[in-house]
Amino acid sequence: MSMVNVSIVGATGYTGVELIRWLLQHPLARLHRLYSLNHVGESFSSIWPAFSGIVDQKLENMQDIHADDAHVLFLCLPHGESASLVANIIKTGNKIAIIDLGADFRYQSVSEYEKYYRLEHPAPELRSRFVYGLPEFYRNQIVST
Repeated sequence: MSMVNVSIVGATGYTGVELIRWLLQHPLARLHRLYSLNHVGESFSSIWPAFSGIVDQKLENMQDIHADDAHVLFLCLPHGESASLVANIIKTGNKIAIIDLGADFRYQSVSEYEKYYRLEHPAPELRSRFVYGLPEFYRNQIVST
């Protein structure tokens, strides 16, 4: 089996750091690009010293995502921030697998999203292209997405 290049947007936040901890244990995952908004150009380990010598990659600007050279893109952003990034990636025609660990594509219903998060969904037209990744309920949809 070949290695899977994984990029992470929002790598320095809590969700991004925990994801990196998990991915470092995966035998086929390779951390490819790590993106940040506030720490561009700094090394990941300078923000999180426990990763010194383990993840010393420079953080790239999340406004300049390269979705064409990774297999999987994880989004570790607060609700309301992932959808517009996804819309821009989809416009490029790139077929990268996108996994949003935030809330922007959690609900099938835009009205439910807006009710619980109290903001207008940034890209409601994309809602039907995503499935909530809970395999106990959506296994068939996840496999076919």
